Amino acid sequence: MDFPFLHYIGARLVACADGTAHNEVDLVHHHHNSFGVAHGGVLMALPDVTMAFCEAGVVDRSGQLVARASGTLKYVRQRKIAS
Repeated sequence: MDFPFLHYIGARLVACADGTAHNEVDLVHHHHNSFGVAHGGVLMALPDVTMAFCEAGVVDRSGQLVARASGTLKYVRQRKIAS
C-alpha cells in the first residue's frame, strides 16, 4: 500500500515477515514539537500503519519505549456512493 503521509515524513518499511513489521523514521527539526522532541502525530503515524490486530511500540535509538498503541481493526469494503 502507498501511504503519502509516510513518504512526507520520511518513514520507511525496514522489515515485514513472520507476523512482525518494522518501520522507522530519522527525526529532523520539522518532526519536533515545541519541547524539541518527536511530535505525537509522528509517533502515532508509525504504529497506525504498522499494525492490524495487535499492539505496537515506538522505541528510540537506545531501545527506550516512547509510545505504545493497540488496536482491533476491521477491513470494510468500500461502498459505492449513489450519484
